[in-house]
Amino acid sequence: MTWVSQRGELQDYARTFEPSSRLVATRWLRGRAITLGALQLYPASWTADQVRYRIPHECQHTKQARQLGLLRFLLAYLFSGQQRARLEVEAEAAYWRTLTGADRASQIGDSARTLAAALASWRYGWAVTRAEADRLCAEAVAETGRDDA
Repeated sequence: MTWVSQRGELQDYARTFEPSSRLVATRWLRGRAITLGALQLYPASWTADQVRYRIPHECQHTKQARQLGLLRFLLAYLFSGQQRARLEVEAEAAYWRTLTGADRASQIGDSARTLAAALASWRYGWAVTRAEADRLCAEAVAETGRDDA
């Protein structure tokens, strides 16, 4: 079953992170979500769990666009590898803050390693070197740990 049948519940969940968020189902997206200001576009074929997993990350992008202004956000994201990497790490850290349980540290570590590899690859246009991606992710992991204290 796709997430569309649970749109209302997921929309309410998204608004706990960012009140202006608006979830939209698209048929042309496949394996990723895209945020354009308050609009968060998710593949219509995704399950509710897949969307729920991505909501904190995409809501952080919505906040970033609101804080920077949509044009500045888009320019930074599209044309500055360093800024794009920072925006992505900050968004992923929003997801990390939602994790709970005994394996939380392991989940965050796995996610940080995966993100660092992606940021230093074709997937993000080789936004930064692997060393820089590792550094950015390590700083965010440490910051997330301080948030818990």
